[in-house]
Amino acid sequence: MLIDFSPLKHPNFRRLFLSQFISVLGTQMTMITIPFQIYNLTESTFQTGLVSGVELVCLVATALFGGVVADRFNRRTIIITAELAMMACVILMAINSFASTPSLWLIYILAGLSSGLNGFHRPAFEALTPKLIPQQDMAKVSALISCKFLAATLGGPAIAGYLVATVGPMATYLIDASTFAISLGFLLRITGVDLSGTLEEKSQHSIIKDITDGARYIYSRKDVLASYLVDFFAMVFCMPQVLFPAFANHYGMNKWLGTLYMSVALGGLLATLVSRWTQTVKRLGIAISLAAGGWAFSIFCAGIIPFFWMLFICFFMAGVCDSYSGIFRMTMWNESISENYRGRIASFAMLSYSSGPLLGNTLMGFLGDAVGLHQALALGGAVSLATIGLVVFLLKEFRDYRSP
Repeated sequence: MLIDFSPLKHPNFRRLFLSQFISVLGTQMTMITIPFQIYNLTESTFQTGLVSGVELVCLVATALFGGVVADRFNRRTIIITAELAMMACVILMAINSFASTPSLWLIYILAGLSSGLNGFHRPAFEALTPKLIPQQDMAKVSALISCKFLAATLGGPAIAGYLVATVGPMATYLIDASTFAISLGFLLRITGVDLSGTLEEKSQHSIIKDITDGARYIYSRKDVLASYLVDFFAMVFCMPQVLFPAFANHYGMNKWLGTLYMSVALGGLLATLVSRWTQTVKRLGIAISLAAGGWAFSIFCAGIIPFFWMLFICFFMAGVCDSYSGIFRMTMWNESISENYRGRIASFAMLSYSSGPLLGNTLMGFLGDAVGLHQALALGGAVSLATIGLVVFLLKEFRDYRSP
């Protein structure tokens, strides 16, 4: 039942896979360093969570446009351009960290700019993947991509947690910048396939019309729409990461901060490594719902059990559930979405699975200051379970979806 690595035998997919693993590894380091730096400057969970709100606004401003660009132009070129710009942002963050008193506003601005660039980067990557792999391997690819992301989110926080405590944020940012350079080396070796979108011949259409067409397609696919909503509600009401520095400080366990960040990724990675059984699941709508509900319930349990190491266990189980939810969602999207819409649908998907955590961190940061750390997790988990149940009850097409 171990994960199937056979899709990596395709050279171009292997290069894209390695490129994104290295890139995500470095980005995860920065994602840990930014809230760590802000919390140490402000000692406020609200201001720490506020950076996620800034990132969300910038992502929303670019993501839909980025999906149209991915459907019109060379997707590898888009990815390379975005990574060069994101590398520049990280270098500027390192320079800011060198100051005796780093600028808080500059951190917000650069974090937002990086998030906006991701609105071009991620849709192009999602739309490029099916061009590099046979259709029959899509279920295997879903597990591999999930494994890649989880391995990076496990390694990134572990490395960042050590570095920020020993050599500081500046070195962590510079290491992230170097990972972009390695990623670009793999991207440049992807050759021999058509990397362009399918709308080049329709480029006279307005951007707004192309976005609107994508929105109509999603609305016509209630099963896909529900998969976005379930994931969004699972994340927006119970995203715990913004509270991790405060939990470590509350329990006097600052040296174990990295373990909290690792817990979700570790659970997800171990689940993914034994995920071959997911290829046999046909009722993907039900599977997504159960996995998302498991995430919310695990966060709820973390809120009602006031012990530091129980937090690790609950977040570990949340990671297991989130991993399977991601695999099932990706399989549904890859096997059923029309090629003509892949870039735009990828941008809508990114808004779903990115805006939920970003908005969730902002909301959880506010709740942490307002009602307390554990109370915030318990409240968020309960609301998330209720909203997931409502979506499943209302959208029959999602409940009844079967893999072709």
